Parts: sequence; C-alpha cells; structure tokens
Amino acid sequence: MIRQWCANQEKAARNAGVSLRISGHALKEQMQQAGFENISVRAFKIPIGIWPRDEKMKRIGVAQMVAMLEGIEALTLGFWVNCLGWKEEEVQVALALTRPEFEDKKIHSYWPLYVALCPRHVEHSSLTLIGMRCMGRSR
Repeated sequence: MIRQWCANQEKAARNAGVSLRISGHALKEQMQQAGFENISVRAFKIPIGIWPRDEKMKRIGVAQMVAMLEGIEALTLGFWVNCLGWKEEEVQVALALTRPEFEDKKIHSYWPLYVALCPRHVEHSSLTLIGMRCMGRSR
C-alpha cells in the first residue's frame, strides 16, 4: 500500500501541476539557475520505520515513522479529494491500509533526501535546499 500511496501522491501532484520528485542533478541545476556556484549535492536515505540495523538510523526511522503515522492524513486527504476526485471515506480506507506498512519491519521504506550546499550567493545569505521524494521498497 505504501507504493500505491506514493503513486497516488505523484498523480495528485501532477494533476495539481507540481512534482514531488527531484533528483540531485535537478536540484543542482535549480541552484545554478538561481545564481549559485560551486554547488555540491549530497544524497541521503532517510528510513521510515524500525527496520534499520544501525541504532542511529533506527532512531531516525522511528521519528520518521511517527511523523508519517501522525501526518499522513494531513498529507493526503485534501490532495486526493481535490486532485484525484476521491471521496473522504475512500481516502480514510486507503490510509487505514497504508499505516500498518510503515510499522512493518519487512518493508524498508525511506525518503531519498538531496541536500545542496554552496557558498553564499551575492544577493542572498547561505542557503541549503532540500529535495525529497517518496520511495518504498519491500524486502
């Protein structure tokens, strides 16, 4: 269900005329277009859930899992109703099926996170932009 949730989020975003996906390369290009130079982009995988073996990553995963469990309705309801034409009850059923997967150790969900670092721009203070997109992978 996480994959379906992600796919529906992407479809709703497209219907709204925006994209939830950004690559490190695209982030760097956007920073260059804004006038920044000497940009370095770092990629991270932010786990969602208790599945990581590494204790630090497990703590991060727990925090992300709690954020998703508590915030998934706010991230989804208006988006799917207004951009996909779903009824509120249909969204609630889909969310009820999706939430348990964030707690399943067999499902290794994560957010790819891209961070652009660069020196101070002439017209702006130093800036870090973050790009995230939704990914889920079953094991």
